[in-house]
Amino acid sequence: MRWLTDDSTGAVKLLQQALGMYRNLGDRHGEANALWDLGQVRWLKGDNAKAADLAMQALDVYRTLGNHHGKANALRDLGAVRRVTGDVTGAAELAEQTLDVYHTLGNHHGEANALRSLGQVRRLEGDYVAAAELAELALGMYRTLGNHHGEASTLRELGVVRRLEGNYARAAQLAEQAIGMYRTLGNRQGEASTLHDLGVVRTKGRSYCQTLWI
Repeated sequence: MRWLTDDSTGAVKLLQQALGMYRNLGDRHGEANALWDLGQVRWLKGDNAKAADLAMQALDVYRTLGNHHGKANALRDLGAVRRVTGDVTGAAELAEQTLDVYHTLGNHHGEANALRSLGQVRRLEGDYVAAAELAELALGMYRTLGNHHGEASTLRELGVVRRLEGNYARAAQLAEQAIGMYRTLGNRQGEASTLHDLGVVRTKGRSYCQTLWI
């Protein structure tokens, strides 16, 4: 697809054409999928308001059709938009709904992703205990599933939580594990971001130790 090759403008035009045709044909499944894909493209372009609107439209159609997988995916995307736009309460509600649907469907990959997302929201709320518990649950599921990308991302997230708790030694250990996995996977962006995290941990830890000696 064009949005996977960075031709987001071309992708939007094609998806809008497809959406119009699906609506003319009365194909509600096609309509919902086109709305969802359009929302994904808008998200990648940074148009959060439009991405949220399209995810809501897709969600409504999926609910009408009784398409629970589509519903879960749309809830997940809508929650992600709410999180990055600062609507932490809305993001938490949507993440919980997403988790429930994936769990009911027996979709373990989706469930693990939802646990990690909910943990991120709890971290933003300042509830580090819940954030750590959710990240640990997600980490266990990713390992069981053999999902190394999810495992690396969750190790990084858990490291951030431990740093915010002031547990700098554990935060550094988790960041180092995540860096090792990202390197093995060839994920340069993940590696760079976690190296940054580790640098922050080292700085915070050093400052903390110096404070103890004052």
